[in-house]
Amino acid sequence: MVWQALYIPVDQFVLFSTEHLVALTATLAAAILMIALYWGRDPGDGFSRNTRYILAAILLGSELTWQYWQVAAEVWDIRHSLPLHLCDIGLLLSVIMLIWRVPALFELVYFWAFCGTLQALITPDLGNYNFPHLHFFQYFIGHGVVIISVVFMILSEHFRPRWRSIWKVFWVTNAYAGAVALFNLATNSNYLMLSGKPAVPTLVDYLGPWPGYIVAIEAIGLISCILYYLPFAIRDRKSKRT
Repeated sequence: MVWQALYIPVDQFVLFSTEHLVALTATLAAAILMIALYWGRDPGDGFSRNTRYILAAILLGSELTWQYWQVAAEVWDIRHSLPLHLCDIGLLLSVIMLIWRVPALFELVYFWAFCGTLQALITPDLGNYNFPHLHFFQYFIGHGVVIISVVFMILSEHFRPRWRSIWKVFWVTNAYAGAVALFNLATNSNYLMLSGKPAVPTLVDYLGPWPGYIVAIEAIGLISCILYYLPFAIRDRKSKRT
């Protein structure tokens, strides 16, 4: 019975339902625990190294589990099953970042995580994969651990973005979106929401019709990147004064 509930699609996901709020609370609690454990810890020690590998294994296992389920359930489709959304790419880059401690990847993951993955946690597009379906757990674990991994790399490894990181992320994201747009045209897909708005309510609904909302998303994304860089800019300014 438990496996059947995990395997078969159940009720329609309801935004800010009890299940959704519990998942968000659990993610927040895990992030707070990460801060408590790693605040002020020296980078590169054995405990931090093991944590990096555990986080990477969780992320990779999350994505592989979802891909396997789609194949096993015979619902895998090139139009929606490939890990091409920014959250999916951010997850895969997080795995590499965690294992090999790559600062250049951290710059991408940091801004994608807080500008995109966080939004995906708040307004998920889960369809009828509500609790207790496997995808419900996989979705929130995968997205949540990306956020937690960024927090971990800041606290434990002392990684941080730079001002130039914003523009690097901007141009890399646009180049990637251009490639995905061509793929969408070739396969009649809607990765990155470039071909249309998602079926579930999101903040994109307030940004106008297609394709104008894409420009609005770009502007909001750039402003968001600047806002998420502010804590580091403020700290740098205080350091110079002292």
